[in-house]
Amino acid sequence: MIYYNVKTLSQTKKIAQEFAQIIKQKKQAIVFLKGDLGSGKTTFVRFVLHYLGIKDFKGSPSFTIAHEYYTKEKKVIHMDLYRIQTKEELLNTGIFEYFDQVAIFFIEWPNLLEIKPDIVIEFNTTIKQRSIGIDWATN
Repeated sequence: MIYYNVKTLSQTKKIAQEFAQIIKQKKQAIVFLKGDLGSGKTTFVRFVLHYLGIKDFKGSPSFTIAHEYYTKEKKVIHMDLYRIQTKEELLNTGIFEYFDQVAIFFIEWPNLLEIKPDIVIEFNTTIKQRSIGIDWATN
């Protein structure tokens, strides 16, 4: 895992821009986003989508479970599973049908999913610092 210490929003944007350049080259990927509430997961996704050319960010999909976005080259699906408490609830949402699609998936709160991610991004926040860790080795 590669860790970035983040002190400003512009540093987060820069990391998101670099990540977007790499993810542009992938046809499909499952990206798990892990971290506490308010640690920057949704903000990071917003910046990545911006650098992929998506300007109509819809916010966190906390209540809708998923938002779909399109570029000329690919489909991007942003999921937020925070409100899902059990595996049965997860099955009842129908989200597994999404995984039949060729897309880039950003999944916040993936704890109940029993699928293997291609990339894991961890957001850590303490009183003194914030960090973003990207694990590319999971694929």
